Amino acid sequence: MISEPPRSGVDRLTALEVRSRMREHGWASIPITPHDGKHKSDGKRPAIKSWDMFAVYRSEDELDEFAKTQRNAIESWARQHPDAQGTGIPCGSVIGVDIDVSDPVLVDEIQGMAFEVFGPTPFIREGRAPRRLLVYRAYEAMPKEAHKALNGAGDGIDIQAVGSQFVAFGIHPKTLRPYRWIGAESPLTALPGEAPEITAEQVAAFRSLVDGVLPLSASGSSRKRTEGGGSAEVVRDAEGFVVDGREAHLTNLVWRAACGFAKRGEPLTLEALTDAAWANFLATARTTVEGREWTKAEAEAKARAALVRVKQRKVKLPVNREMAAPTYPNEACPLADAEAAVRAGVDGFFERYAPEYRNALAIFNGGGALLQPVPRGRIFRIEAGVGKTDAAVTAAARAIRAGLSVVFAVPRVDLGDEIAARLARQGIIAHVWRGRERLDPEAPGSPMCLNLSAVADARQAGAWSIAETVCEQRDAEARRLVRCPHFETCGYMRQREAMPQAWIVTHAMLFLPLPAAIGRVDALVIDEAFVSGGIPQKPVSRALDEIESAGVLAGPENASKMKAWREALIRAARASEDGPLCRAALVAAGLTADAAASARGFEQARYADPGITPLMEPRERKRRAAETGASNKLARDLIVLWDEIAAFLDGETPKSGRIRLARDPESGARMIELRPLTTVHASWRAPTLILDATAPPPSVIEPVLGLEVDEIASIAAEWSPYRFVRQIVGAPVSSTKLGLTGKGEGNARTFDDLRRLIVLRAALAYPRDIAIVAQAAVEERLTGMGLPANVVMGHFNGLSGRNDMEAVAGMIVIGQAMPPIFAMEADAGSLTGVPVEAADTMPKPGERRWYARVPGAIRLRDGSSYPVEPYRHSDPTVEALRWQICEGQLI
Repeated sequence: MISEPPRSGVDRLTALEVRSRMREHGWASIPITPHDGKHKSDGKRPAIKSWDMFAVYRSEDELDEFAKTQRNAIESWARQHPDAQGTGIPCGSVIGVDIDVSDPVLVDEIQGMAFEVFGPTPFIREGRAPRRLLVYRAYEAMPKEAHKALNGAGDGIDIQAVGSQFVAFGIHPKTLRPYRWIGAESPLTALPGEAPEITAEQVAAFRSLVDGVLPLSASGSSRKRTEGGGSAEVVRDAEGFVVDGREAHLTNLVWRAACGFAKRGEPLTLEALTDAAWANFLATARTTVEGREWTKAEAEAKARAALVRVKQRKVKLPVNREMAAPTYPNEACPLADAEAAVRAGVDGFFERYAPEYRNALAIFNGGGALLQPVPRGRIFRIEAGVGKTDAAVTAAARAIRAGLSVVFAVPRVDLGDEIAARLARQGIIAHVWRGRERLDPEAPGSPMCLNLSAVADARQAGAWSIAETVCEQRDAEARRLVRCPHFETCGYMRQREAMPQAWIVTHAMLFLPLPAAIGRVDALVIDEAFVSGGIPQKPVSRALDEIESAGVLAGPENASKMKAWREALIRAARASEDGPLCRAALVAAGLTADAAASARGFEQARYADPGITPLMEPRERKRRAAETGASNKLARDLIVLWDEIAAFLDGETPKSGRIRLARDPESGARMIELRPLTTVHASWRAPTLILDATAPPPSVIEPVLGLEVDEIASIAAEWSPYRFVRQIVGAPVSSTKLGLTGKGEGNARTFDDLRRLIVLRAALAYPRDIAIVAQAAVEERLTGMGLPANVVMGHFNGLSGRNDMEAVAGMIVIGQAMPPIFAMEADAGSLTGVPVEAADTMPKPGERRWYARVPGAIRLRDGSSYPVEPYRHSDPTVEALRWQICEGQLI
């Protein structure tokens, strides 16, 4: 009679004794559920909750100390979980390389690869032969990985690391026999220190070697069998030929051949793949067993299926790293050379180009030239940290002292204050032009405007000029100026009297008329990206019925003309399908550019003066605002619409990128959606210096700036060899994976892991700061969880001009959401006036439309490349806008 094996998995030892002996040898342990339980994972899963708190990375000293403190826990587990006789080892500091492969020859080959990369380990555990697990120590914290074999047989390689565990002692639930340690040592006989330390880089190298004999999927793929894999068990005869599991073996050979072609950069054809796989099959397997004969046709069928999966992007084949050109080649120069190049470029703008333009303009204004000079923009794409702003401030100060009128434009008022402080150190007095809602620096706690309610009413009424409506207005009958009661103490009005040597404005000011108080502009310096300010955040939508029924001017002739033009527009719209408005439809309806321009003038004449005055009683002011606001808003929208139609008909494009037909999502009514581009106001046009580390190409800047633009330089510097970037590819950091879509509050475990990493890095960097950059929702969630004082948080689209991250000891960037493709295409249409039609992003039925993947590569420190397939859009304008939001934000 065969005796039943001990439930602890070790002869003459209880689970408590096994764990106690492991603790004495420096191993952490956790209890494992009984192998004969009802749950499908019993015998392999931990019996305690929150077991993953043990599965973290600790140094060797910490691990030894932790194992010693486990005594009370071990005794408690024995009392609370007496049936949990199996024992597991939490990973993190310990790494388990799990070779879950059914072919013994292949297992030996993969084990040899592990020994070659990591070194031999004395700790080798076997559960269900020939499968094995090799135990190593972690040199650094690394994530767990699970890679299934592409052959679909259920084989795979797992890297048991942080957040995972493996069974060390117990009964295997399938073999019903104890786990065995078949190496020289076991956790009962030797310390963890006997195992070699391994790094994440070595794990990647090992995985690459395994790919050559057992092609693997990306980490995280499910470990289920796929169609065509066949039997998961490979059996060989005495001569080593495969006699059972031949289907899985042939499938694996097909994928091995496919990976080989990909790594060598050779064309992957059906014929070549079939020939290579079949030749290998003939050399390693019996073609006929028990009357069942395998033929080359079966190899061809599997090769065809593999090619389909590759084409459908369900499988990613490896790429020869030596052949992959980096997406961003190294163009950096020594820091001193980069700083010198920046100074030379900026000095050339202020000392030559801007003065030459000013002199040419003076000659034209004096009648000495027939042609008026036209200013141009100059892009200096300068990497952050090279000192572009300091160089510009220093050169501008010299130019100001020489008589040049210089204006700086920055994203925010606080950044303007920083520029003013830098100019002050150069001996230049500069003021920041502040909007009405901004705080008054000379009256702490008070806004610049002391009558914001009047301003709000004027805006609601649709007043053309806020200043002339509620600030200062000329009373023609009384022949006097009527002013706001707060006029004399108002900070907004006060700044008009200032006479600094230089003005600093926000980007938003560039899209409004130049304030008279600022005066002449000889040179404009735009610091950081500004293009997005000209692109509408959302469309102006008006129903066709609303346009058709809008009011008209008094008088039968005027009313008749307005109705005729509107009816022609409505007729063209109703004859068109949803989508971009077509030129042919407008022409067929009888509209011309001149007619649209005339219609625009009539709509402007319909604009009603609300009659608001600076001294008007608030109740009456609000009544007038409510009375004229809606009609004036409609009139202004129609003015912009006719402007766009006139410009569209004056051009040559068949479809408009700024006007499209759509339907109201609730009522289904036909609507016109308008996305007009706002350009920098003509009054600001002067020689313009654009300083932006991630400036888009001139084709994107020119429509917004209103000037032709030259790319002068792209400057990057070589930094300290001690600065490095570690990029984790394929990480699940999208909004969906983080659990932040819809009303989701986030994946608790993921955020706990992120916070744990941040706290660790902050402790290592203390007393210096570390920076965290993530999506706004991630920033909010992590901040709410509580972070160390030396953590500086920031979110994408909120980093422009920030200088509080310059001296951080390190930075963690947590993903970046890709902007919706439709939004980017709509923005590109607004920018160029031409709708985007990209065939490479057209989905198949039932699939969502998204960006296409293209070959690319990450440039590594040693000069080699890591192949990746980033998302890209084939339209250059859309791609430039997408890049600004994604990669540009990181840079």
